[in-house]
Order: sequence, then C-alpha cells, then structure tokens
Amino acid sequence: MRRLLDDISACFDLDYRVRGVSVAELVRRFDIDLDNVSLDDWGTPGPVDQTERASKGPVDLHYVPHLFPEMDLKLRLAHRLQYHLLPKEIPRDAPVQVSAVLESYCHLSGDLFGWEMTADGELLIWILDMSGHGLETGLASALIHLVIEALCVSCRMDRLMGELNEALYHLTRPCGRTMYATGFFLALGSDGAARYCSAGHLPALVSGAGGTLRELGSTSRPIGLFPGERFQVEQTRIEPSETLFLYTDGLVELTTHSGELFGLDRLRDFLRRPGRGPRDLTGTLFSHISENHDMTQIDDDVTFVAAKVREGR
Repeated sequence: MRRLLDDISACFDLDYRVRGVSVAELVRRFDIDLDNVSLDDWGTPGPVDQTERASKGPVDLHYVPHLFPEMDLKLRLAHRLQYHLLPKEIPRDAPVQVSAVLESYCHLSGDLFGWEMTADGELLIWILDMSGHGLETGLASALIHLVIEALCVSCRMDRLMGELNEALYHLTRPCGRTMYATGFFLALGSDGAARYCSAGHLPALVSGAGGTLRELGSTSRPIGLFPGERFQVEQTRIEPSETLFLYTDGLVELTTHSGELFGLDRLRDFLRRPGRGPRDLTGTLFSHISENHDMTQIDDDVTFVAAKVREGR
C-alpha cells in the first residue's frame, strides 16, 4: 500500500473524519499488502487464466482487468486494489444469492460494488460509478469503499447517503477537480422489505416470474456534488420470485461490431426472459455481450450485479 500512499495523500484529504475516525486511519486498518504481491500477471495481457479472476460459492464473481504491456506500476497496483476490494463472500445470514461481473477498463474507471450486513440484520447492497478515469478515480473509489464500510454498520439510509456525500465532497478537494459518483443503495430485510436510494444512477431493474419487469428509478442527485445535500429514500419489496439487477452505464453504452448501442431497451428485453438464477443470468449476459461487442475496445468499466432472495427466508 506504501507504493500508492503518496498519491492518496496528495490527492485526498485524509484528515477528514468519518464518525470520529480519520480516513487516514481507515486506510491504515485496511489489511491488503500491495507491496508484497506478485504483479507479473497484472501488467501484461497474458493468458486468459492469468488475467481473469473468479470466485465461486454463495458469490459468483467474474473480474476481467484490461491490461497492457509495460503498464505503469501504480496503475497495475490500482487494478490489484480494485480487485481486492470486491466482495468474494457473502455474510452467512444474508438473505440473498449474488452473482457479479466487472470488466475493468485498462486506464481505470471507478466502478465498485459491495454488500454488508447492518446491525439491524439487513443486507446493504450497493453499486457505485465514480466520474472520470485514471489513477485518481480508482483511488477515490477505493477510499469511498472504506468509508461505506465504516458507515453502514448501523445507519439510517438517508443519514448514510448524507454522510457519504459529505465525505466524497470534502475528501476530493485537494485534487483540484470535482469528483462525484452515481450510486444505488438498497437495504434488504429477510422478509423482502427494502429501502433504497438512487443517487443519479440508472434505474435498478427487478425481474419477476412471467417476464414482469419493474424499475427503481433515481431518487436524488449524485453523491459528492453539493455539501449538505439531502437524499430521498423509497420503500419497496423484493420477493423470492424476483431478481434485483444493478449495473453501471458501461454496460448499456457498449457498442456492437456494427456500431449499435447495447442500450437499456435490450437489457430490459434480456431480463424479461424467465427462469434464470443470478449465476445463470450474469453468465448468459456476459457471454452475450462478449460475442456481440468488441470488449477489447471498451472505454469504461462494464459492471453488473444480480441478487435473488433465497427461498424460505
């Protein structure tokens, strides 16, 4: 982590405090040792089995970083950091099965997602898309991930969003440019009751039996643009027959070999097809976009997450 610490200190206000704890302390507690990991396969394209990372089990995670020869060391480290922050497990008491894909743009965007159990026994599941590209954006998303973990243990949704907004706004002042994020956050109870806030993000999609599809649209402005911003929280339910699908704009903005956008309408049509669990859904979608789009030419992260309430909860 020392290899990136100078960049983090120069770009961000690490003295900013989250519930009495400085961001510098959150970074110090972070247990990844980037200084002693092999980076040989994080800087060259290499065989597919070297550059793809997968995790099976309750969470089915597929991560594909776009790498190139002689990639800058710090950029390689930031890719490694992005992968390390992705959740590989799900809490034992979580009421869902989850599957996720992140195909990472070579110069780094700021896509990140995660889930944590709160003290109230809810599962907070979220996805975030930082503005911009490059090392600063990747590092900003990593810091915000640590902030979310610190905030979500026990928190009302509106308070969490407000504190996250203040953290991003103040953290990024030293970098000299406005950095913000769109995001979708949903707190899910074991009975399917849920609260959500969508901060300028594309609509979350909830597919059900028989090809039904409903959307959970934006409720508030993006995170980090304005201090003192208030965030609206809405109520919904996620039934055992339904699948929650979260994604970033990198998915719907993919272009086909003939130059057509994948688009939100195609995604809606895809999700209306019945009978898929999270793993089958994300796997089939990833295969479809890989076959019909030139994934070597993406200029943004392509990220999507599917979650389904477990039967009998």
